[in-house]
Amino acid sequence: MSRVRSPAQRAPQTPEQATALCARFVERSAQAALIIQTRDEVIALANQVADTELVPITAELKDIEKQLKPFFAAHYDALTGGKRKSIELGGCYLGYRLDKASVAFAHGKDDDMAVTLRAAELSDYVRTKHSPDKVAILKALEAERDQLFLLSAGKPDLLDRPLEEITPLHILGFSIKQGESFYLERVGQDRAVEP
Repeated sequence: MSRVRSPAQRAPQTPEQATALCARFVERSAQAALIIQTRDEVIALANQVADTELVPITAELKDIEKQLKPFFAAHYDALTGGKRKSIELGGCYLGYRLDKASVAFAHGKDDDMAVTLRAAELSDYVRTKHSPDKVAILKALEAERDQLFLLSAGKPDLLDRPLEEITPLHILGFSIKQGESFYLERVGQDRAVEP
């Protein structure tokens, strides 16, 4: 069994080799884009055909259910013997079953429910979700970074607010994290191009 060299060992050594590798990348990514585009078109067409075929079938199924519901209600005792809630008939199960339980509140919607429970000091039944507002934190950290830069550059007169109003998020352990990743994409990647 032969060993495969790692990508680092197979790395191009000259600009010409790198150019050839990039050209291969462009060719293969164009092929991949065409395959994906074709797949998406075929799936869309298959979904359209299936949806067209399903419309009358789904409508008929709902109509059959609407017809059987009053029949079952009218003949419930005779069909079930008063002992069951459902029966098997013609390859189908017909009957009644409990829906999923839910909470009902006679005096309004969810917000009213929460207000009533808090007012009755039953806050154990009120869920409060706390989560950091990362967008606001990032914005504050960027502003803090800019303000601290002005201070370190000896230009406190350019601060847009007093020093005591600068949020000390960095003291609390917050920082801006932004990495750098290698990328490779063909030019004009947003559309499939014939190779």
